[in-house]
Amino acid sequence: MEYKPLENKFRITSYDVDCDMNLAVNTLFCYLQETALLQVNQIDIGWDYLGQFNFFWALSKMYIRIERMPKWDERITVRTWARRHDTFTQPREFEIIDSNKIVIIRATSSWIILDGATGKFQKLDHFEDRLPYLDDKVAIEGSAPKIRKTDFDISTCGFSKVLHSDLDRNHHVNNTKYLQWLFDSKEFEGRNTEKLSEITVNYVSQARLGDEYAIYTHETEPDVFNSAIVAKEGAREICRMVTKFGR
Repeated sequence: MEYKPLENKFRITSYDVDCDMNLAVNTLFCYLQETALLQVNQIDIGWDYLGQFNFFWALSKMYIRIERMPKWDERITVRTWARRHDTFTQPREFEIIDSNKIVIIRATSSWIILDGATGKFQKLDHFEDRLPYLDDKVAIEGSAPKIRKTDFDISTCGFSKVLHSDLDRNHHVNNTKYLQWLFDSKEFEGRNTEKLSEITVNYVSQARLGDEYAIYTHETEPDVFNSAIVAKEGAREICRMVTKFGR
């Protein structure tokens, strides 16, 4: 079967937007990942197939460039396709296209397959015949960047607890929740996401029910913020994020 990008259409509803009627950042991540899930299911390397071995896809890194954030009641199309994998990671590209057929958001990401029992990475060569790709088409040149570790004093942080509603079907915190936590934090109060131009996320480890976490953010240059979500136990990093505002 010929491999080609998959397109998934969305109407942005009232419960998908923030208080400025822009698509909420965590919902943007939901749209991207739902579309990725549709394609891996379509080529039979999704939840049903991998679940036989207690494996699952996990997002490792995401880098997004935003020309403009879509608004309430817009119709958009999310387009995705995979690129050639290496030993452990498969890049995946995304474009979001508005009703005028203009690409308003581009993203590139890295995905891994994990063992649900041990958390170990699985070699993608084992799934070679199920991993088609397009290498002549990219949304963003290069790969999602690695974010350097941020130094901070955990004793100055206030902690929250992971709740049951934060979990996904793998009983880990759904990775879209980290974006929700970040944009609910005091450092981002009053910031209009209409001016958000770039998001980079690196997922470092998994958070589970009952974990206590803190969010640390500092402004590295005007309108550019480095953030880390850290578990209280062992000062373990859960994820790193860089957000940039202004175009």
